[in-house]
Amino acid sequence: MERKGVIFKMYEYQKLQNFEMYFKPLMARSPQGVYCCRLSQYNSEVKAFIQKFYGVARKNGVIIEGGIPNPDTRHIEFYNEMMGSSFELDKKFFEKSLTKWLPRMNHKQCHEVADSIYETLQYLQLKQGKPHGVLKNVYTKFMCWLYYKFERIMNLLGNNDVPKILYEGNLNQYELLLLSVLSHSGADVLILQYHGQDDEKNYQKIDPNSNYSMLLESKGGSFPEGFSIKQQRQEWQEESSRQKLYGTLPEVQNCTNAWIEGKGLAEFKTAPSQRGN
Repeated sequence: MERKGVIFKMYEYQKLQNFEMYFKPLMARSPQGVYCCRLSQYNSEVKAFIQKFYGVARKNGVIIEGGIPNPDTRHIEFYNEMMGSSFELDKKFFEKSLTKWLPRMNHKQCHEVADSIYETLQYLQLKQGKPHGVLKNVYTKFMCWLYYKFERIMNLLGNNDVPKILYEGNLNQYELLLLSVLSHSGADVLILQYHGQDDEKNYQKIDPNSNYSMLLESKGGSFPEGFSIKQQRQEWQEESSRQKLYGTLPEVQNCTNAWIEGKGLAEFKTAPSQRGN
C-alpha cells in the first residue's frame, strides 16, 4: 500500500514457535510480524505463560474479562453526535474518521487500522453477503469498541514494544474480527479457551480455517474448574503478599553422589576443637 511516497503494510500473522516469542520486540522477530493465538490446554508452563502475558498486558495492553459488551445507547449517541451518521465503504473515509475519533493515533496507525477495517468489512460484503446497513452497524460497533475499550493502545500499535491484548470470554464473530483488525494493525493477541474442545468447536463455527488466529498446541489437559483471570489474579496477589511478608524461600538442592577429600567423619568430629584453637 503506497501513499505520498510512504509504503504501508498491515502486519502479518506469524507462527508461534514457543511462548517466549510473544515477548520479543518487533524488530527482534524473524520474520517480523504479530501473533494472534488461542489457547485451550493447560499445564504448569501454560499457567506461568498466562501470568507473564497478563503482567505485560496490564502495563502495555488491554485485558478483556468476560467478553466485549455491545455498545449501549449512550455510546452510539455520542458517536453519532461527534462523527455524524454517514458511512462509506471506503479506506479514505475510514482513515479520516479515525483521525478525528482517535486523535492520539499517528498517520501510519490510522492508515493501517483503516485498511484493516476495510478488508474486514469487504469480506463481510463479498463473502457473507452482508448488506450496506449491516456493514454500517458493524463499523459503528467497531468504532465504539476502539474508543471505549482499546483507546489506551491505539497510539501504541506497531511499536517495537508490541502492545498485548488478553481476551477471556465466549468469543463471537465480531469480537474476533475486531481482534484481527487490531492485530493486523500491530498488536499481539492471546485468546483463552477454558473449556477445551467445546470452546474450539464453537470457534470453528466462526473461523473454520483458522484464518483469524492460530491454535497453540501444548501437552496438557483441561483448564482447572473455575479457572479465570479474576481467580488467578487473586492467587497472584496472595502469593505476592506472602513474599513481601516472609520473603522468597531459599532454594535447597539435594546433594547426591558427591565425593569428599580427607578422612571424612574423623575430620568432622575434630572440626569444633580445631576452630576453637
